[in-house]
Amino acid sequence: IIEAKKDEVLAVLKNVPAYPQWIEDVNYSETVVSSGDSLSFYYQMDLPWPVKDRDMALDMKIERLDNEITVRLSSHADLVPVNDDYIRMVQVEGEWIITKINDKFCQVQHRFIADPEGSLPAWVVNLFIVDGPYKSMKNLREFVKSRK
Repeated sequence: IIEAKKDEVLAVLKNVPAYPQWIEDVNYSETVVSSGDSLSFYYQMDLPWPVKDRDMALDMKIERLDNEITVRLSSHADLVPVNDDYIRMVQVEGEWIITKINDKFCQVQHRFIADPEGSLPAWVVNLFIVDGPYKSMKNLREFVKSRK
């Protein structure tokens, strides 16, 4: 639950260059193409040594209903050239669902499925599936509040 209107949360999700300020482990992000309720973007993830850093390129499509906004994410692996300093994550999909509760609060749900590619130790996988999403959601709540 976030103290914000759904459009305020959507504005943060569309502000791709600000992702390093709130998405856990993202150290660089950029919008590559933007057109209305669709955009394509790229970001890099800084993972703990000795694991090689990852990157991904995604398409974002926004669907609006009266009390809900769904932001769908899908892989667009060939959007930008491969950088040899990173392992490109190709199998990626996800969504953000932002639901109005009242004029002051909304509920934000996030689902994200990705193959991190290559072999990773269990402790790194746990960062991806437990710590990262929890910290990112907590950071999102604070980031939205700071933008008001």
